Amino acid sequence: MLARGSPRFNMLLSKGAQKKKSPIATASKTHGGSPKGKTRANWNSMLEKTLVDLLHEHNTPEYKGNNGWTPDAWNKIAKEFQERERYASFSKVQIQEKEKELKRDYRMLKGARKQSGVSWDEKRCMIQADPPIWDNIIKVSLLPCFCKLEIFLCVVSS
Repeated sequence: MLARGSPRFNMLLSKGAQKKKSPIATASKTHGGSPKGKTRANWNSMLEKTLVDLLHEHNTPEYKGNNGWTPDAWNKIAKEFQERERYASFSKVQIQEKEKELKRDYRMLKGARKQSGVSWDEKRCMIQADPPIWDNIIKVSLLPCFCKLEIFLCVVSS
């Protein structure tokens, strides 16, 4: 036990006040928001079409597992995507996230098309329905941005 006021006790107090941070604690943390140096993926309809084409090409038992594409397939899809779209530099994770988003949008559109009173306009590549049915579609499916999905479908179907 150290006596109060002793040189050893005062030294320990001063060192405790000047505690050094561990190397792990000093590393820059990126909780919330986007990490530094990384930009958000900006997708357009042509990039989406390229991704959908690649996913269709790799939709074989060789590349598919029980729960989706295998890691090797994802690596190959990401590599081929970079070769086809040289100006766009998306990571494998960004491509995987876009695939999830496209699947979600497809499921919502498919569910909306199944409702009675809804028809599909082939020329405009969009759903046609009366306003009360639209209100029901929006409430049921919580479709956030139907216009973006309609534009994408027009590009994919052409």
